[in-house]
Amino acid sequence: AIRSVVAKLRDNRSCLIVSATGTGKSHIAERLAGMASGRVLVIGQTSEVIYQMTEACRRTGKEVGVEMAERRASDMYLSPPPIVVATVQTLNASDGRRLDELVPDPSAWSLVIIDEAHHAPAASYRKVIEHMQINPSLKLVGMTATPKRGDDVKLGAVFDDVAFDYGFLEAMNDGWLVKMEAELVTVDSLDFKSVRTTAGDLNGRDLDRVMRVERTMIGMCDTVRQLSDRGDRDLTCRVFCASVEDAQRRAEIFNRKEPGSAMMVCGKTPKPEREAMLRSFAARNFKY
Repeated sequence: AIRSVVAKLRDNRSCLIVSATGTGKSHIAERLAGMASGRVLVIGQTSEVIYQMTEACRRTGKEVGVEMAERRASDMYLSPPPIVVATVQTLNASDGRRLDELVPDPSAWSLVIIDEAHHAPAASYRKVIEHMQINPSLKLVGMTATPKRGDDVKLGAVFDDVAFDYGFLEAMNDGWLVKMEAELVTVDSLDFKSVRTTAGDLNGRDLDRVMRVERTMIGMCDTVRQLSDRGDRDLTCRVFCASVEDAQRRAEIFNRKEPGSAMMVCGKTPKPEREAMLRSFAARNFKY
């Protein structure tokens, strides 16, 4: 991946890395940031990604600043850090003044790395990219596991070419990811006939309405409980839901059958609570 990116950027201003979840995108970012001759801006969306990227980039031996919410990269060091990890939301804060304050002159920067780069065509990302590309020498690298967007907006609008493409099947066959075990389960009360499609996917509102039928929810939760409790496999499970209310209801059903076994997290869960919950889940203090 590193060799492909370096080769692609000799003749292009930007390129895309497509690499399946779990195949080391943070390590790729670390290597690219360590090789850069000028300052590096790494952009992510969530605090979890920012923390992961920050730890990865620190392995380069270079100083790493964080630009996120009340944290400012300029507060951490006496001189500007060579690597800054930032959320796109923060860079767009105060009508873009945070970006202007962090990068008053893009000429000192040589590389921008965007995690979850399938979001890059959004206006918030384009604003940052256009500001940084005032520097004609700046290189742009995007990383994503899911290059196809639901709205069919092409990533070619942002990235010149794909430098590297490594999918789930290749990673499993090469031994980097465990083999996937799929199990088909029938829930008799689940009926998708009335669910429309939007942008090639199931309509969220229709799907939520169908999924929240009590009998259906109990059937799905019972299936998950049976799969996780089978034989010697006492597994923790992540359950992805159609809506916040769907998640709340399913957690309630799991806890009805097995008190204290499930917790629900959504976009509005306060960050300290979410972080504590994820640590507790990793310690196997609850199952779902």
